[in-house]
Amino acid sequence: AGATEAGGAITLAVTPAMPSFFLQAYLYDGGCAGAAWISPDWGSCSDAAAGSTKNLLPGTAVGAGVQSSADPLRYATTYPWTAASGSARSVGWHTVAFRGNTSVLEILVDGVVAKVTKGTTLSKILLRSDPVAGSAAGADFYWDGIFAAEYNPAVSATTAGEEAVLMAAGMGWSRV
Repeated sequence: AGATEAGGAITLAVTPAMPSFFLQAYLYDGGCAGAAWISPDWGSCSDAAAGSTKNLLPGTAVGAGVQSSADPLRYATTYPWTAASGSARSVGWHTVAFRGNTSVLEILVDGVVAKVTKGTTLSKILLRSDPVAGSAAGADFYWDGIFAAEYNPAVSATTAGEEAVLMAAGMGWSRV
């Protein structure tokens, strides 16, 4: 027998919380309808039960990724869920990132700023994935390479150009 439910959320508390941060994750988008998004500050049901209204009031939490009920053709940001400008969905790996502080926050999709909103503090990392409401079928979304770091806009770095490498199909690692 197969599973009767699909989707859910995973959270990781960030301790201590970061008032200035960069959070990025790689998202594999299978092109299906559904939701797959990440948030640096989304409240939970237990937060609401403890008296927090963070996840209940508009404009108090941020998230970004796939939300096909908002727009099936583009990546979306919240709150409320709206299509991110210039971010057409496509099958494959994509980056979703948040860069900023308690004053201003940039939301980036594939390295391009998709939205600028009021700032927040990185207090937890929440990953959410769901099929379309009422659908028995799942959706192909995968997360990888999730990382967070303190962010200081005064610090910059440059990268060198791409360098060709040689790969031989029969080569591999061996114990020395």
